[in-house]
Amino acid sequence: MITGLETRAGDPGGPANIQMQADRLTLTGRRDGTVAVTMSDVIRVEYMVKDSAADGPVLKAEIRQTGAETIASGTVDAITYDYTIAGFEAKLTELRDEAGDLQDVQGQLTGEQMSGKYQLVQEDGEPASVRSEMVLGPMTLNVSGKETGWAEAGGAEEAGSRFSGTVTLARLKTAFSGALLPADKLTDIRAALAEGLAFDSQTEFGALTAQLEVTDGATSGFTAKLDGGDLGLLFDGARFDWGVSLLGGDVRMEAPAEGLTDVATAFTEVTLRMGIPLANDGLSGDFSFLSRLVDVTVSDYVWGLADPTSQLSRDPATLIVDLTGKGAWLQDVFAPDLTADPSASVAPARIDQIDLKQGLAKLLGAQLDASGALSFDNTDTTTFQGFPAPDGRITVNLAGVSALIDKLVALGIVSANDLTGIRMGMAMFTRPGAGPDQLTTEIEFRNKGLFVNGQQLL
Repeated sequence: MITGLETRAGDPGGPANIQMQADRLTLTGRRDGTVAVTMSDVIRVEYMVKDSAADGPVLKAEIRQTGAETIASGTVDAITYDYTIAGFEAKLTELRDEAGDLQDVQGQLTGEQMSGKYQLVQEDGEPASVRSEMVLGPMTLNVSGKETGWAEAGGAEEAGSRFSGTVTLARLKTAFSGALLPADKLTDIRAALAEGLAFDSQTEFGALTAQLEVTDGATSGFTAKLDGGDLGLLFDGARFDWGVSLLGGDVRMEAPAEGLTDVATAFTEVTLRMGIPLANDGLSGDFSFLSRLVDVTVSDYVWGLADPTSQLSRDPATLIVDLTGKGAWLQDVFAPDLTADPSASVAPARIDQIDLKQGLAKLLGAQLDASGALSFDNTDTTTFQGFPAPDGRITVNLAGVSALIDKLVALGIVSANDLTGIRMGMAMFTRPGAGPDQLTTEIEFRNKGLFVNGQQLL
């Protein structure tokens, strides 16, 4: 048993550090060769800031945990920790500002059903290999207090504003694996990747709610909810992949004193993902880009600011871009300036192929959808004035555009003179579709030329 345990994170001589204290740490050998690790139920945390006017920590917190146990196994060079925590409560006990004044702020974080695994493998001359998994059940954050900083900016009458907020999370799941290097070896990313720097991080979360209320004479409120989402990041010497997805969102705000009574927006999905190759070897690799804004709506109050007479369609809006392709870096992607190649006019990258799986825009009662594929002849950069000659076809379909233009004219957003030019352009570059107010156009690159609906333009 170890008593009076104290740990520090951060440089003691640096700008800030965190100190954690526990009354005891118990290590118990088990018959299978593993070690059970238990800690006192209360852990004290202090956050120190150098040169702060506060005489001591600027933040103090207390963590209480129940049913906490960690099982350590493996060898000295490859230790695995399996841990479970039935529940925990982290409570803010003291908070001071830069001047050292005590703040009227309360905070409490509670969680249940936490479990996971952490493995660290360290071999001589090799990057540290880390693997971790964590699952957390319901979690709740509550904050409240009195805002005192507004008095300096907005007058003493605002100094008494009070606030309270709550955030709940139904479920959280994380996974991480990677090879990590010391901080002093991360100044040169290319060199760090050559030494083995790599990581893959994935996070999934369930239903999330947030609520904030501020009272200063009148009461203002903010609420938000999500049905769930995920976040992922992959980074190594070969690829960079990043993505985030939010599902079932609803955000609302009311500030009656400011005349804002029903400011709201909602969506079915918001997704942004991208992936690119990183190798600087001239070999063609896969890249991708995905952006999805699905069924986005705003409240009637917001619509009324732009369209008080309800001329425009208020149906949910959707914007989707989904494309993949192949290409290669011709210069070092981590160079400070990719175009700074004094030896020759070398482009930083080469695009070999683009596949537009889906391009969709549904907005204000009109719709555009597009799809197609293009390949590029990188040996011919003269036909299209420095751009690699494309070959392929993209098809675009339009619906409801004429009706939308008429409404924009009625609102005065589009003038009568502009309307003539728009209709002439539509007549030149589109042809009638299958139904009323439907148009289609086919853009084709072939034989070093550009064709629109079979008519050669270049």
